[in-house]
Amino acid sequence: MRVSWNYFGCDREQKESIQRAWQEGWQGLQAELATFGINSSRLQLTVSRRDMCPAWNLQAALHVRGQTLISLAEQDDGTAGIHDLLADLRGKLGELRPGSVQSLARPRDLDRLTSFLEAWRKSGRADVFLGFITPLVGSLRPYVRRELRIRELASGMRAALDTPDEVLDELLVRAYEQFPLRPRQTALELWLLGLSEQILEEVFAGTGLESLNDWIEQPDAEPVDSRHTVWTEWATDQERLERGDLLPGLAATDVWDDLDVETKQTELYQLLKDVPRHKRQCLMLHTVDGFTIAEIADFQDRSEEQVRVDIDAARWALEQQFRDSRWLDDIEERLDLSRRRRSNAR
Repeated sequence: MRVSWNYFGCDREQKESIQRAWQEGWQGLQAELATFGINSSRLQLTVSRRDMCPAWNLQAALHVRGQTLISLAEQDDGTAGIHDLLADLRGKLGELRPGSVQSLARPRDLDRLTSFLEAWRKSGRADVFLGFITPLVGSLRPYVRRELRIRELASGMRAALDTPDEVLDELLVRAYEQFPLRPRQTALELWLLGLSEQILEEVFAGTGLESLNDWIEQPDAEPVDSRHTVWTEWATDQERLERGDLLPGLAATDVWDDLDVETKQTELYQLLKDVPRHKRQCLMLHTVDGFTIAEIADFQDRSEEQVRVDIDAARWALEQQFRDSRWLDDIEERLDLSRRRRSNAR
């Protein structure tokens, strides 16, 4: 278990007290993780103390199985806030959904996070704002990574980025700058998703992205490093696409089963690039990222019926490709060629 702490407004004694309270309760939660068969995960804890009531704002973000479980607490006493975080995380473990990378912050938690962010944005505390919004932004990494790859294939041009990390950095910058202008009726996670779409469009239009480290004021280098260089640490095997997620009712073929993991990813991306973007987005957000039909309709500003139709149309298009014997024959030929090359190289 990798654990990182971000503190704002806490003295040494308060930090030690908070960490003791966490360690006392965390042992039991670790045992529950083990019962789920979870052996590796990453935990980010953010704690802010203010000279007002309630004094303590706390957040725990547990990155596990490609998901981000976010818990928040607001208390007059920091230790009580830690107890609240542990209890909420324990409840969220029961909601863990295999294969989904969507944040499992309940709506009330996102509402609470939004109120935290509003206060810090209003007071100009960019450091605290970014400290608390970073886990939610990080939960979008699989979406950004996937879209970069698919759009590269569709456009025939390589994005001027090696990883999604620069997009996520830019997303943090824009989240802070545009937060006061966001549509109040749009859920925080969907608003961030919309900002990421804008950035992706600009990436392929050749627009340069602003460096986060150039933008943010850094009175203390350590917390900046711990918050803003974590993207790659959150990368997991759960970011891989699975054919079964997209087409759960379609049986795999021997040819497909013989492919290695990376080849399967490439072939899935090649298929998805030919699906119109709105249809692809509907399918992926629903089947892979775990968003509801209503949330996708709100995000795309369309009706729920239109979203359902697009999901069905995208699935139908992918199924036709998977059933196309010419496509399967082409894959088999490339497999045979690869095997012969490896054999000749020995």
